[in-house]
Amino acid sequence: ADILRDRVDDVIADMERQFGVLVPNLEGIVADVLKGDRAAFQQLQSVGRGVIAPMIDQYGLASGTLAADWYDLNRDLLKVAGPWSGASLQDPNVDTGPLIGGSATQFVTVESILAGILSGMELRVRQAAQGTIMDSVLRDKQALGWGRIASPGCCAYCAMLAARGAVYRTRFTATFCPHDHCQCQAIPLWKSNATAEGLRSREDTIATRRGLTDKQRTNQNTQTKSWIAD
Repeated sequence: ADILRDRVDDVIADMERQFGVLVPNLEGIVADVLKGDRAAFQQLQSVGRGVIAPMIDQYGLASGTLAADWYDLNRDLLKVAGPWSGASLQDPNVDTGPLIGGSATQFVTVESILAGILSGMELRVRQAAQGTIMDSVLRDKQALGWGRIASPGCCAYCAMLAARGAVYRTRFTATFCPHDHCQCQAIPLWKSNATAEGLRSREDTIATRRGLTDKQRTNQNTQTKSWIAD
């Protein structure tokens, strides 16, 4: 699971750099939002829909694709029996209204509002990978369920959940419950590999090692520069 987490981290780092390009232009808008300027708030929401949502979508799909590749390749490498049509890619949550609105009302400085928006973007991109694993488990008749692997230096809550060694099979027994900056990883547990000891962490378990394709990155850069120019 560590190589998948590292690859998702790479995707998020790429998104952070892209968001950094926006920051100088967003600072003035956010400063006006803090002064109670409704027009500025609407402008910030517009940036959310027109620029931030596409970023979440593209980077979230990249994250989910990595997770889908990892799931399928581990299933093959472990020779899990039974028919399988491929992992289910979960679409990222691109509704930026609550993300923008929540950050603008919860935080009281320009820096903290922008940090809150970025943190929410990162959470959604990471959730696309977690959701891809979990949705695939629900479809996989050979899967016992999914477990949680805590990241180094995780919080006490995540450590407690991971230490339980629980196997979750349905959406009704548990959700992944990630929090801001959570780097825990959902992993599939198959009947033939109930302890997950055979899960590979080598480079060969990732077929798609990209964050974004060159075309996707070019399109994203164009969108960002177009908004800044306006």
